[in-house]
Amino acid sequence: MFADRAWSATVKFFVRPGWRVIPPIAALLATAPALAAYTCVGTVNDVSVSPSSGIVIFTSSAGMGAAYLCYLESTSTNSANGPVSSEQCKAMLTVLLMAQATGQSVELTFNDSLTCTTHPSWAWLTGWYYGPVLHTN
Repeated sequence: MFADRAWSATVKFFVRPGWRVIPPIAALLATAPALAAYTCVGTVNDVSVSPSSGIVIFTSSAGMGAAYLCYLESTSTNSANGPVSSEQCKAMLTVLLMAQATGQSVELTFNDSLTCTTHPSWAWLTGWYYGPVLHTN
């Protein structure tokens, strides 16, 4: 009988008008980090490959500092879409070098709580899941 009363009280708590349910939900939403897709587009300023690690590093006018993209000789696991193979990394390096040589822009798409200008410098890109895409100017 006591269990029935406890269950009844719990059901009433959630079934009553929204003033008892909305505040806890609003509190959860207010404290959750905002994840949103955004795109960074800019020309490639610098492209390099670290001689000690084989990491492809680049800077662009999109506002990001020096960013680590992938490993040339092994699989990278920093992409939000999963691993990046060395073959994929070589293709991305080609896109970056072509963009730099021709002055074309590249686009990278992210899904995290950062912006193009708040990605940390000299670090792996977080939330990156698409690109680089070569834009024709």
